[in-house]
Amino acid sequence: MIGQILRALTPLAEPLGFVWLCLLVVAAWLWVKRSRRLAVFLFGIAAFLSVVGCTRIPGDLVAALERPFVIEDLETVPTADAVV
Repeated sequence: MIGQILRALTPLAEPLGFVWLCLLVVAAWLWVKRSRRLAVFLFGIAAFLSVVGCTRIPGDLVAALERPFVIEDLETVPTADAVV
């Protein structure tokens, strides 16, 4: 039980997870203090980090950049003495 909790909280110790957690804590604190506009802005940034970090969007963007360099037929690849 404790191991599962620690495994679930480990990503929050990494830099991006820590920034995400801080954004949520500060936004919640500002919401309680009735600074709603800034709280919504910080919640929006946290949501953006969640979408960018937890979905396939970054992989799809990188795949789109690498698509022109994909070799469909491996028989057309020239032979080489070494692979760097």
